[in-house]
Amino acid sequence: MRWINFSVLAFVLLAACSGRDTVNNEPIICLTIDDGDKSIYTAAYPILKEYGYTATTFVNTGKIGRSNHLSWNDLLNLKEDDWETGGHTVNHANLPDLDDAEALWEITADYDSLCAHGFDPLSFALPSGHATQRDFCIIAGLYRNIRNSRDMTHHQPIDRLNIGYFFVQSDYAVDDIFNRIWQGTINNEALIVIGFHRFRNQADGYPANCSPEVFEQFVSKLREHDFNVMTFNNAVDKLTGANMNRNLPDITGLEP
Repeated sequence: MRWINFSVLAFVLLAACSGRDTVNNEPIICLTIDDGDKSIYTAAYPILKEYGYTATTFVNTGKIGRSNHLSWNDLLNLKEDDWETGGHTVNHANLPDLDDAEALWEITADYDSLCAHGFDPLSFALPSGHATQRDFCIIAGLYRNIRNSRDMTHHQPIDRLNIGYFFVQSDYAVDDIFNRIWQGTINNEALIVIGFHRFRNQADGYPANCSPEVFEQFVSKLREHDFNVMTFNNAVDKLTGANMNRNLPDITGLEP
Protein backbone atom coordinates (compact mmCIF):
# COMPACT_ATOMS: atom_id res chain seq x y z
CA MET A 1 0.00 0.00 0.00
CA ARG A 2 1.38 3.40 -0.96
CA TRP A 3 1.34 6.26 1.53
CA ILE A 4 -0.44 9.41 0.38
CA ASN A 5 1.42 12.61 1.02
CA PHE A 6 -1.45 14.90 1.98
CA SER A 7 0.60 18.10 1.73
CA VAL A 8 1.42 17.19 -1.87
CA LEU A 9 -2.19 16.24 -2.54
CA ALA A 10 -3.43 19.55 -1.11
CA PHE A 11 -0.96 21.44 -3.29
CA VAL A 12 -2.05 19.62 -6.41
CA LEU A 13 -5.74 20.19 -5.66
CA LEU A 14 -5.13 23.87 -4.98
CA ALA A 15 -3.28 24.27 -8.26
CA ALA A 16 -6.00 22.42 -10.14
CA CYS A 17 -8.79 24.51 -8.59
CA SER A 18 -7.02 27.74 -9.38
CA GLY A 19 -6.43 26.73 -12.98
CA ARG A 20 -2.64 27.02 -12.63
CA ASP A 21 -0.51 25.04 -15.05
CA THR A 22 2.74 26.11 -13.43
CA VAL A 23 3.80 27.14 -9.95
CA ASN A 24 5.64 30.11 -8.50
CA ASN A 25 9.30 29.77 -7.53
CA GLU A 26 9.68 26.62 -9.56
CA PRO A 27 12.82 24.57 -9.03
CA ILE A 28 15.11 23.67 -11.90
CA ILE A 29 14.72 20.00 -12.74
CA CYS A 30 17.70 17.87 -13.80
CA LEU A 31 17.37 14.38 -15.23
CA THR A 32 20.50 12.28 -14.70
CA ILE A 33 21.00 8.77 -16.06
CA ASP A 34 23.78 6.57 -14.71
CA ASP A 35 25.88 3.65 -15.97
CA GLY A 36 25.44 3.90 -19.76
CA ASP A 37 22.76 1.31 -20.49
CA LYS A 38 21.82 1.14 -24.19
CA SER A 39 18.19 1.89 -23.38
CA ILE A 40 19.24 5.47 -22.66
CA TYR A 41 19.73 5.91 -26.39
CA THR A 42 17.02 3.61 -27.71
CA ALA A 43 14.21 4.50 -25.28
CA ALA A 44 14.85 7.62 -23.16
CA TYR A 45 16.51 9.76 -25.82
CA PRO A 46 13.64 9.63 -28.36
CA ILE A 47 11.12 10.48 -25.64
CA LEU A 48 13.10 13.44 -24.35
CA LYS A 49 13.78 14.66 -27.88
CA GLU A 50 10.07 14.59 -28.67
CA TYR A 51 9.36 16.87 -25.72
CA GLY A 52 12.36 19.12 -26.30
CA TYR A 53 14.33 18.10 -23.21
CA THR A 54 17.90 17.02 -22.58
CA ALA A 55 19.55 15.04 -19.80
CA THR A 56 22.93 14.24 -18.28
CA THR A 57 24.52 10.81 -18.58
CA PHE A 58 27.14 9.61 -16.10
CA VAL A 59 29.03 6.83 -17.86
CA ASN A 60 31.64 4.22 -17.02
CA THR A 61 34.04 4.53 -19.94
CA GLY A 62 35.31 0.98 -19.51
CA LYS A 63 31.86 -0.32 -20.45
CA ILE A 64 31.22 1.90 -23.47
CA GLY A 65 30.71 -0.22 -26.59
CA ARG A 66 29.98 -3.42 -24.67
CA SER A 67 26.80 -5.39 -25.24
CA ASN A 68 23.70 -3.51 -24.02
CA HIS A 69 25.73 -0.36 -23.36
CA LEU A 70 26.07 2.98 -25.10
CA SER A 71 28.67 3.35 -27.85
CA TRP A 72 30.90 6.37 -28.34
CA ASN A 73 28.81 7.27 -31.39
CA ASP A 74 25.68 7.20 -29.26
CA LEU A 75 27.26 9.60 -26.80
CA LEU A 76 28.48 11.91 -29.56
CA ASN A 77 24.97 11.99 -31.03
CA LEU A 78 23.59 12.90 -27.62
CA LYS A 79 26.22 15.62 -27.34
CA GLU A 80 25.09 17.05 -30.68
CA ASP A 81 21.62 17.38 -29.14
CA ASP A 82 23.06 19.25 -26.15
CA TRP A 83 23.11 16.39 -23.67
CA GLU A 84 25.80 16.46 -21.01
CA THR A 85 28.12 13.50 -20.39
CA GLY A 86 29.91 13.21 -17.07
CA GLY A 87 32.32 10.85 -15.34
CA HIS A 88 31.43 7.84 -13.19
CA THR A 89 34.81 5.97 -12.98
CA VAL A 90 36.06 3.47 -15.53
CA ASN A 91 34.38 0.39 -14.07
CA HIS A 92 31.80 1.70 -11.58
CA ALA A 93 34.34 1.10 -8.86
CA ASN A 94 33.44 1.33 -5.18
CA LEU A 95 36.13 3.90 -4.50
CA PRO A 96 36.63 3.37 -0.74
CA ASP A 97 37.60 -0.26 -1.45
CA LEU A 98 40.54 0.78 -3.63
CA ASP A 99 44.09 1.70 -2.71
CA ASP A 100 45.44 5.13 -3.65
CA ALA A 101 46.80 4.14 -7.05
CA GLU A 102 43.64 2.24 -8.04
CA ALA A 103 41.34 5.07 -7.01
CA LEU A 104 43.45 7.62 -8.87
CA TRP A 105 43.37 5.51 -12.03
CA GLU A 106 39.61 4.82 -11.93
CA ILE A 107 38.86 8.53 -11.70
CA THR A 108 41.53 10.04 -13.94
CA ALA A 109 41.48 7.38 -16.68
CA ASP A 110 37.71 7.82 -16.94
CA TYR A 111 38.14 11.58 -17.26
CA ASP A 112 40.98 11.26 -19.80
CA SER A 113 38.96 8.85 -21.93
CA LEU A 114 36.02 11.25 -22.11
CA CYS A 115 38.36 14.08 -23.08
CA ALA A 116 40.07 11.94 -25.71
CA HIS A 117 36.69 11.30 -27.37
CA GLY A 118 35.82 14.97 -27.66
CA PHE A 119 33.99 15.65 -24.41
CA ASP A 120 34.64 18.31 -21.80
CA PRO A 121 33.35 16.55 -18.67
CA LEU A 122 32.33 18.97 -15.95
CA SER A 123 30.27 16.76 -13.64
CA PHE A 124 30.97 13.51 -11.80
CA ALA A 125 28.61 11.06 -10.08
CA LEU A 126 29.98 8.99 -7.20
CA PRO A 127 29.44 5.27 -7.93
CA SER A 128 26.84 4.09 -5.40
CA GLY A 129 27.42 7.41 -3.64
CA HIS A 130 30.60 6.18 -1.95
CA ALA A 131 33.85 8.12 -1.64
CA THR A 132 36.54 9.04 0.87
CA GLN A 133 38.14 12.43 1.41
CA ARG A 134 41.01 11.16 -0.76
CA ASP A 135 38.58 10.50 -3.60
CA PHE A 136 36.89 13.90 -3.25
CA CYS A 137 40.32 15.53 -3.49
CA ILE A 138 41.03 13.82 -6.82
CA ILE A 139 37.55 14.37 -8.26
CA ALA A 140 37.40 18.05 -7.31
CA GLY A 141 40.69 18.59 -9.13
CA LEU A 142 39.06 17.49 -12.38
CA TYR A 143 35.37 18.32 -12.17
CA ARG A 144 33.26 21.34 -11.26
CA ASN A 145 30.29 19.40 -9.90
CA ILE A 146 29.90 16.23 -7.82
CA ARG A 147 26.64 14.31 -7.46
CA ASN A 148 26.12 11.83 -4.66
CA SER A 149 23.35 9.26 -4.20
CA ARG A 150 21.32 10.82 -1.39
CA ASP A 151 17.99 12.57 -1.76
CA MET A 152 18.78 16.08 -0.54
CA THR A 153 17.02 19.43 -0.50
CA HIS A 154 18.83 22.16 -2.41
CA HIS A 155 18.30 25.80 -1.60
CA GLN A 156 20.52 28.61 -2.77
CA PRO A 157 23.44 28.86 -2.42
CA ILE A 158 24.05 25.47 -4.05
CA ASP A 159 27.14 23.50 -3.03
CA ARG A 160 28.52 22.31 -6.37
CA LEU A 161 30.48 19.51 -4.73
CA ASN A 162 27.61 18.06 -2.72
CA ILE A 163 24.49 17.59 -4.85
CA GLY A 164 22.01 14.82 -4.21
CA TYR A 165 19.34 13.11 -6.27
CA PHE A 166 16.04 11.26 -6.04
CA PHE A 167 16.65 7.62 -6.98
CA VAL A 168 13.95 6.16 -9.25
CA GLN A 169 13.28 2.53 -8.35
CA SER A 170 11.80 -0.20 -10.50
CA ASP A 171 8.40 -0.30 -8.81
CA TYR A 172 7.75 3.45 -9.00
CA ALA A 173 4.72 4.74 -10.88
CA VAL A 174 4.75 8.18 -12.46
CA ASP A 175 3.14 9.78 -9.41
CA ASP A 176 5.84 8.37 -7.13
CA ILE A 177 8.42 10.23 -9.20
CA PHE A 178 6.47 13.40 -9.79
CA ASN A 179 5.48 13.82 -6.15
CA ARG A 180 9.15 14.46 -5.38
CA ILE A 181 8.93 17.49 -7.63
CA TRP A 182 5.74 18.72 -5.98
CA GLN A 183 7.35 18.34 -2.58
CA GLY A 184 10.37 20.29 -3.73
CA THR A 185 8.15 23.02 -5.11
CA ILE A 186 6.28 23.31 -1.81
CA ASN A 187 9.64 23.49 0.00
CA ASN A 188 10.89 26.23 -2.37
CA GLU A 189 13.85 24.10 -3.43
CA ALA A 190 16.07 25.62 -6.10
CA LEU A 191 17.17 22.34 -7.70
CA ILE A 192 15.73 18.84 -7.91
CA VAL A 193 17.73 16.04 -9.52
CA ILE A 194 15.80 12.95 -10.61
CA GLY A 195 18.06 9.94 -11.19
CA PHE A 196 17.39 7.10 -13.64
CA HIS A 197 19.40 4.09 -14.78
CA ARG A 198 17.57 1.84 -17.27
CA PHE A 199 14.49 2.13 -19.48
CA ARG A 200 13.32 -1.39 -20.28
CA ASN A 201 9.88 -2.93 -20.47
CA GLN A 202 10.81 -5.55 -17.88
CA ALA A 203 12.89 -4.86 -14.79
CA ASP A 204 14.01 -8.53 -14.54
CA GLY A 205 15.01 -8.04 -10.92
CA TYR A 206 17.03 -4.89 -11.58
CA PRO A 207 16.28 -2.37 -8.78
CA ALA A 208 16.50 0.84 -10.82
CA ASN A 209 14.50 0.32 -14.01
CA CYS A 210 11.94 2.76 -15.37
CA SER A 211 9.74 1.45 -18.15
CA PRO A 212 9.53 3.59 -21.30
CA GLU A 213 5.80 3.97 -20.67
CA VAL A 214 6.27 5.39 -17.17
CA PHE A 215 9.15 7.57 -18.36
CA GLU A 216 7.06 9.08 -21.15
CA GLN A 217 4.22 9.75 -18.71
CA PHE A 218 6.68 11.51 -16.43
CA VAL A 219 8.23 13.61 -19.20
CA SER A 220 4.80 14.49 -20.54
CA LYS A 221 3.81 15.70 -17.08
CA LEU A 222 6.94 17.85 -16.89
CA ARG A 223 5.92 19.47 -20.15
CA GLU A 224 2.29 19.83 -19.05
CA HIS A 225 3.40 21.87 -16.03
CA ASP A 226 6.14 23.61 -18.01
CA PHE A 227 8.95 22.91 -15.57
CA ASN A 228 12.40 24.21 -16.44
CA VAL A 229 14.52 21.13 -17.29
CA MET A 230 18.28 21.62 -17.70
CA THR A 231 21.43 19.54 -17.85
CA PHE A 232 23.28 19.12 -14.58
CA ASN A 233 26.12 21.57 -15.17
CA ASN A 234 23.90 24.18 -16.80
CA ALA A 235 21.52 24.09 -13.85
CA VAL A 236 24.29 24.41 -11.29
CA ASP A 237 25.88 27.21 -13.31
CA LYS A 238 22.58 29.08 -13.35
CA LEU A 239 22.18 28.73 -9.59
CA THR A 240 25.77 29.49 -8.58
CA GLY A 241 27.20 31.62 -11.36
CA ALA A 242 28.99 30.16 -14.37
CA ASN A 243 32.37 31.78 -13.77
CA MET A 244 33.98 29.39 -11.35
CA ASN A 245 37.48 28.02 -11.60
CA ARG A 246 37.94 24.32 -11.00
CA ASN A 247 39.44 23.39 -7.66
CA LEU A 248 42.99 22.13 -7.93
CA PRO A 249 43.79 20.32 -4.68
CA ASP A 250 47.24 18.91 -4.05
CA ILE A 251 47.26 15.21 -4.96
CA THR A 252 50.99 14.76 -4.40
CA GLY A 253 51.71 11.23 -3.26
CA LEU A 254 48.74 9.72 -5.11
CA GLU A 255 50.57 9.20 -8.37
CA PRO A 256 50.69 5.49 -9.26
